[in-house]
Amino acid sequence: MDGRMSRDPAVIIGVDAVSPLGIDLDEQWRLALAGQSGIDRLTRIQPGPDFPVQVAGQVADIDHLGYPFLKPREQARWISPLFKYALLTVTRA
Repeated sequence: MDGRMSRDPAVIIGVDAVSPLGIDLDEQWRLALAGQSGIDRLTRIQPGPDFPVQVAGQVADIDHLGYPFLKPREQARWISPLFKYALLTVTRA
């Protein structure tokens, strides 16, 4: 290419999301339209009274049974729990 942007139309072949409103895209959209935010008190860690943050948008844990690529043995090798959310969205999209 010569450095100019292509005028070919973009094609979206899939979309997915994981958010504090859930892991199902349709359910997330329904909850967002109903005005829910997904922000709540921290539950994954127990913040002390001096901890500067008491609320956050936390994503619920994923039930791995429906997703063979999320086997606990595989997840044990991952350095971040975020990998399972990334794999889930990429696979479903």
